[in-house]
Amino acid sequence: SEDWVDADGNILYYYGYGPNNYDVSIPAFLATYLGGETSDYTDLSENANSLSWRNLPKPNWTIKYDGLSKMDMFKDIFTSFTLNHSYRGAMQVNRFNTTLEYRGAIDNLSPVNDNYYSRIQIPAITISDQFSPLIGVSVKTKGEMTIEAEWRKSRSLALSLEDLREQTSNEIRFGFGYTIKNFRSNKKKKGKRRKDQEAAEKDDKKSGGLGRSGSRGGVKNNRGKTLTMNLDFSIMDTKELIYEVSQGVDGQVNSGQNTIQISPSVDYDINENLTMRFFFDYNYTQSAVAISSARRLNIKGGVTAQLKIN
Repeated sequence: SEDWVDADGNILYYYGYGPNNYDVSIPAFLATYLGGETSDYTDLSENANSLSWRNLPKPNWTIKYDGLSKMDMFKDIFTSFTLNHSYRGAMQVNRFNTTLEYRGAIDNLSPVNDNYYSRIQIPAITISDQFSPLIGVSVKTKGEMTIEAEWRKSRSLALSLEDLREQTSNEIRFGFGYTIKNFRSNKKKKGKRRKDQEAAEKDDKKSGGLGRSGSRGGVKNNRGKTLTMNLDFSIMDTKELIYEVSQGVDGQVNSGQNTIQISPSVDYDINENLTMRFFFDYNYTQSAVAISSARRLNIKGGVTAQLKIN
């Protein structure tokens, strides 16, 4: 019976409580990322409900503030000006088992890894944190222009007896939109259309609103169409680190990628039932792993038509 020691003779783990012991790895993991001391979680083997009071679900929240558009310096420029922040956290245990070989505090070791049997076995446990967004801004002007920007961050920690996997994500999003109402694609006939519209308005007045530009007495509508332009842009970095806990190895990059996305689009209302959409998508991905220089570029574009049948 010997303790786990390093090359200098320092005790790393006591006999029977090696790195693969559930009563060692789980309390150390929870104390590191949830706070407190490992002694706060060492009673897992004796009481399966010992975490119920200490780890009540933490509150998740969403905060939005839209009072800026009501300030005197902004109310003549913006119809809405919103700041938002959101957090979501979770701890997940897929399953746990009761060890049939467990005999209490007596000296019963597992012949597999020379560890004392734990009353409760937790094969895997995951802690996740998401800020979506960490900070976000959404603006809409009185000139039908919209601007959105977000910074998102997330982290996921998955512990098993073999290793600890940490996945992180960092993303910046930007969106721009502009709407033109009464848009006319043929500007050469602008003067003629204006004269026709003025004549139609006079006829409407004479006929009580049912002239040639009306909905029942006319066959021609000189009103322009709606044109909406959008541009979405995002940069995202993802990475996964693997920590070999039992070997004391620092985190090694296992996978990850850097992604750039650009997506402009234009929507044009032909009439009340038909909308044309012109779009273009650019997606560039590069591996974040040093040993891999894989790059992928996807480009697509096209035209779609949406027909509404009433």
